[in-house]
Amino acid sequence: MLSPKRLFMRSRGATGAIGAQFAQALASLVLSIAAARSLGATGLGIFGLLSGGITLTTALSTGLVGDSLTVLDRRAPRVRSGLQIVGLGVAALAGIASTIVCGITGLLPWKVAVAFGVASAVFITEDYLRRLLMASLKFWSVLVVDLSALAVTIIWLVSAEVVGSIDMMQIVLSIVASQIIGFGVAVIMLPSAERHLARFKRGEIGSVLRFGSWRSAQQGVRPAMLTLMRILVVVAVGTIAYGKLEAARVYTAPTLLMVNGIGGFLFATYAAERHHGLGPLVRRADRGAISMFVAVIFAGVVAAALLPYFGKIVSGGKFEIGALAVFGWVLYSATAAVLMPYGSLAAVSGMHVKVFNFRLLEAVVSLASVAVVLFVFKASTSWTPFALALGPMVLGLVIRQYVLMPAARKGLNPTTAVVDDLLPGPTAAPAPNPGTTEVPSTA
Repeated sequence: MLSPKRLFMRSRGATGAIGAQFAQALASLVLSIAAARSLGATGLGIFGLLSGGITLTTALSTGLVGDSLTVLDRRAPRVRSGLQIVGLGVAALAGIASTIVCGITGLLPWKVAVAFGVASAVFITEDYLRRLLMASLKFWSVLVVDLSALAVTIIWLVSAEVVGSIDMMQIVLSIVASQIIGFGVAVIMLPSAERHLARFKRGEIGSVLRFGSWRSAQQGVRPAMLTLMRILVVVAVGTIAYGKLEAARVYTAPTLLMVNGIGGFLFATYAAERHHGLGPLVRRADRGAISMFVAVIFAGVVAAALLPYFGKIVSGGKFEIGALAVFGWVLYSATAAVLMPYGSLAAVSGMHVKVFNFRLLEAVVSLASVAVVLFVFKASTSWTPFALALGPMVLGLVIRQYVLMPAARKGLNPTTAVVDDLLPGPTAAPAPNPGTTEVPSTA
């Protein structure tokens, strides 16, 4: 039985994590509204592709570096050096790749493409510090960082509107400015023990890559699938129709961001409490999956009911947002909520390779379903998120029954499952914040 103090700390940490994700969701919503109101459905469609690109590259970097610094012993100088080398390398490559892809494809003028490349690199770098705060269980500090970035985004866009007009360059520059400020705030909020760099030599790059590469691949499956879905929709029906579907996704984005926020909280607390054994953590994942599913469906019903009143905020009254598409994205978020706790727990328990294989299969099935809906049945794009939702629900139950439960019955201890074969010496879970005696966990 949990003490009232421990229960309070659990709920406090989860609330901070959810609040941070809502701040991010609000920032994304502000940018999307600016694109829709200033550039129309076509502009929103293009921004949706850009946003999807940043989400994909950040998911890959988060899995490779963010999850590695949470699970591996980042206090060890060689491990920390490896994390730094891999992290900076990934951010630089992402920025260069984003610039080249957007410029060559003609998605953006080259001047804007270069700015977007800078935005991608800065966004990823700032996200590393957010993950470091999460690994230190300072979830409310993450909220402060995200609120600071949100404030800069709003100030930049309002200033651009007052001075002249908002175009794609101003939207991209607002991302750059907000992430630079967020980076500075994150540095200030870090615990003193984390506010240093290791020497850049002979880092444990191999250890980071061995764990992080599989986790990165797993984290990248969903955003990669969504990016391919966007391309399929654009090919099938064009940018304008996709822009309307993207508007429905933006309108319901807080539900999926809520899921991601709790997911980040779960991953950090599973890593911190893996010494408890897998059995109790599976039961905790069960409670988390059910609670998240119910909460997302409830939030989605409220969002659908308020669509006639708040939908025009997103579209600027230039086009209608379909209620069917809104409910489809809510259902997709709810099924992702079922998958999230089990996928996070399996990754912390060293079974990330199995999870990746299952998630890859899920992505193939979901994309095939989308292709059938669009190209065979030639149905409305509003049915696209329903097709995407087929996989996550089933996958979550499969991971629980065929990955986690057999391991729990064998008495697997997640403490040794992840790190024994990754580092040459003894390892330790991330230490709690200095001066605290309790480590929050999740229900």
